[in-house]
This record gives sequence, C-alpha cells and structure tokens, in this order.
Amino acid sequence: MDREKEIYKVTVAGGAINVVLLAFKFIAGILGHSSAMIADAVHSFSDFITDVVVIVFVRISGMPQDKSHDYGHGKYETLATTIIGLALAAVAVGIFW
Repeated sequence: MDREKEIYKVTVAGGAINVVLLAFKFIAGILGHSSAMIADAVHSFSDFITDVVVIVFVRISGMPQDKSHDYGHGKYETLATTIIGLALAAVAVGIFW
C-alpha cells in the first residue's frame, strides 16, 4: 500500500506540473508564433494523459486476487506500460508530421 501512495503522490504532482507547463507553453507558442513551442505543449499534454493512465492502472493493479485473478491484478501494470508507449509513439508521429 505504501508503494501505491508514493506512486499516486509523484504522479499527481507530475500531472499538476504538466498542466501548468501545458498552459504556459501553449500560450507562449500562440503569442510567439512558435510551432515548436506548440508541439512541446502537445507533448506536455500527452505526459498529463499518461499520468492519468498511471493513476487508473495503479489502482486496478493494486486490487487483491479474486476468482478470475488467482495471482492478483499486477499484470495490468504491463498493459498500462503498453498504452503509455503507444500514446508516446502517436505523439511523436504527430509532432514529426
């Protein structure tokens, strides 16, 4: 349980920082006519979305074993990692495009 609390604490702090960075980068990109800064704002947005994925899947993976999950729900962490990797790859392709 301590592990989950630490993950939540770090992820929520990172998510809050990503929201602030997103806002500042987007505004700076618009005002400065900088497509690079707007692209960086999109990357901060993707970081925020992956923070949400982490919070959701840490909660799921921390659930105890039940009838259909004899060894618990820990495998959901692997699914979360896959989702985060795909999201980052999609953002990379979008920024490149």
